Amino acid sequence: MWVFTRDGFFSVIQDKHCRNEEIMVRARCRSDLCRLAIKLQGYCDDDSILEIAHADYRYRLKMNKTLWADYLHRQALDINYPNVKNSMMFQDDLTRKEAFFSVWRTLRTWQDKLEEDRAKQSLSGNNTFRGHPGGGRGPGSTGSTGSNRQ
Repeated sequence: MWVFTRDGFFSVIQDKHCRNEEIMVRARCRSDLCRLAIKLQGYCDDDSILEIAHADYRYRLKMNKTLWADYLHRQALDINYPNVKNSMMFQDDLTRKEAFFSVWRTLRTWQDKLEEDRAKQSLSGNNTFRGHPGGGRGPGSTGSTGSNRQ
């Protein structure tokens, strides 16, 4: 699971080092895991953050799944902004800001490509759109493109 929050970017897995009730939260930046730890337990214990120099995610923190679920629940309840990109707390970190925007831009390009493919399929009379089974935009879709939505 990839998660972008106002605390950072996290990649969450359950690997061979985790028990059934645990997950491994991975990050590219130690301070992201420190912010997460502070939110979860009130302090950051550097010794609990594992650093693997040549791993795809250099920093890792093992935790209970319930603790992670509670964190995500609180993050959802704290949403109070109309625009995700402008709400990120890393506005002064230009490298991070560009990395996050690059993800947004890449996914936006993919969305546009899906729409283009759907339009081509519609013109050819084939109603099966490969981006979503059955040809629609997804469950609960109103048909609006929502071009400025995030």
